[in-house]
Amino acid sequence: MAPSAEASLAHLLRTLNAARDGASNALGIIDFEHEKIHAGESFVCHFSNEVTNINEMTVIAFNTPDTTRWIHVVVEYTATALARALLVEAPSIDVDEGTELKIFNRDRNTVADPEKYSKVSTIETVPSEGSATSYDEGQAGGANISIAAANTISEHHIGGGSGPHGTGGGQLQRDEYILARNTQYAFILEALNNDTNIHNLHVSWYERVNRAA
Repeated sequence: MAPSAEASLAHLLRTLNAARDGASNALGIIDFEHEKIHAGESFVCHFSNEVTNINEMTVIAFNTPDTTRWIHVVVEYTATALARALLVEAPSIDVDEGTELKIFNRDRNTVADPEKYSKVSTIETVPSEGSATSYDEGQAGGANISIAAANTISEHHIGGGSGPHGTGGGQLQRDEYILARNTQYAFILEALNNDTNIHNLHVSWYERVNRAA
């Protein structure tokens, strides 16, 4: 039996109401990444550092949770001189060498809600959930960060030239990566010459429970 006009209208209204945005109550369609901002499940952390010697590194690292809450990440790297940008999986970083780095929820109205903290954690003997770890060049050296080719998921060179006329640039890693659960990750900028080089790392992600896991 075909549904009545009244039942069809009721179904349409339920569908439209389900499409309303929870933050604004506006009716419309937004992409998934935007919806995660409104849901309070989108995060960012950033770290800037100045290096002056070749092979010195600036790093953000964290552990992903051992749950079905998966991390969907994109990264922006910038440097004022020649540098190498890396995303490394399981880099085997020595604990307690870096500095705890604050993570920001993109929905700034959620800061008092304990359910809206990121589930990533620091590289420490006792990891602190809801924070990442940053490393300047000295801390990165002390942490013995291993950059193995087999574990380097992404590698790009930024800028060009050498000496006082060297140039820098930026690299936005637009490809989204879904990080493995219960795994350590490092986002690295490595200087490729001896120029003064200001490194900027901007790590952006949302967290989503994987229904299929």
